[in-house]
Amino acid sequence: MRKILVAAAVVLVVPTAASAQESGTTRQQMINRAAKRFSKLDADGNGQLTAAELADAMKARASASGKAFRPKAVDRMIRMDDTDGNGSITLKEFQNAAGARFDQLDSNKNGAIDAGEQSHAGGAE
Repeated sequence: MRKILVAAAVVLVVPTAASAQESGTTRQQMINRAAKRFSKLDADGNGQLTAAELADAMKARASASGKAFRPKAVDRMIRMDDTDGNGSITLKEFQNAAGARFDQLDSNKNGAIDAGEQSHAGGAE
């Protein structure tokens, strides 16, 4: 089940393929990017990402890319990232998901996601 969450979260926290090609992305960089993204997604600034906030962001992203919005992806992300079970995602939970995604992508375990590893992730974002 964790892999499903990580796949849904990738559009929110994984660096672009171009930035990965430049120098590789470290775990800390990915976590820092997740924190910045979290603050943009947290529309009401209360420190919690709700299903509605995630849905709004995913709808906007889908619309901009011409892809279909998938409400089940929001539900899955909440269910998987919400480790305390309160129905929303905190910054710490969001960063933990980014760290897990990094660990999954860094297949050679060299501490950076390089262009080859990024391409296996489907060139997210």
